[in-house]
Amino acid sequence: MTTTSAIHTRTATADPGTTLTATKVTTTGSRISRTNRRKVKDFNDSITCSLCNGYLIEATTINDCLHTFCRSCIVRHLEGNKYCPKCKSYNNKTITVANLRPDRILRSLVYKLVPGLHRSENQRAAKYYADQCSQDEHPAGGSRKPPDHSYLDDQNFFSPDELINLSLEYHYDSIVDYDPKKQELPITYLCCPAAVTIHHLYKFILTKNGLQLDNERIQVDIIYEDEILPHEFTLMDVAYCFNYKRSSLMRLYYRIFIHPTAKPDSNHHNLQRGQR
Repeated sequence: MTTTSAIHTRTATADPGTTLTATKVTTTGSRISRTNRRKVKDFNDSITCSLCNGYLIEATTINDCLHTFCRSCIVRHLEGNKYCPKCKSYNNKTITVANLRPDRILRSLVYKLVPGLHRSENQRAAKYYADQCSQDEHPAGGSRKPPDHSYLDDQNFFSPDELINLSLEYHYDSIVDYDPKKQELPITYLCCPAAVTIHHLYKFILTKNGLQLDNERIQVDIIYEDEILPHEFTLMDVAYCFNYKRSSLMRLYYRIFIHPTAKPDSNHHNLQRGQR
């Protein structure tokens, strides 16, 4: 693996804080400020099925009252009941399976908020079909081939330990008079778990280029699709925010700036003023 050692100097300040979903992140140089980090349990009321008290699996909504349950839970409930289990009756109208519709947006949110849930459900579905088919005898003898259960794979959902292939390239637009025909910048290829953060890559870049960590004079921007990524983003966050597909390479760019002088510490500055 190779990395470029191109480094630039400028006097501009770091980008202002960026507000994320459920997280506010402020980055200044190599400093990271974390505030209001939300946990999955904070959203449990919105992503939990009232019938099984578990996370909504294949979220399904009743057309009339708009209450949502797991697909299997509400179908099983309607086998012996004719009203919504939450509101019991909506204008005294009975409901059947025909009144149900999949809530694809909520389904996607649940799988993205709860890491690993989509994979575990895929494994459960695979085991269920394998067990069912092994019990059924094939007419010609032997067991029947399990049906395709890839209905859970219609979207890209990631687990924290899932590996993502990525590349790190120097941001060529930051290089004055760069001509790709005359100079080809080296590329670093990595295979990282989806839980790896941009801050991990930031430290990797500094180490590979022989630069000091936590140096106020050094600023590293990591870019994906022309957007500077917050240090607290994980690769999984990048994948979801930019609709990354696992079949392709995640191409990340970076640029390094060395400021002439470090930003003076405000407490030290106030102390000097008080001594005058």
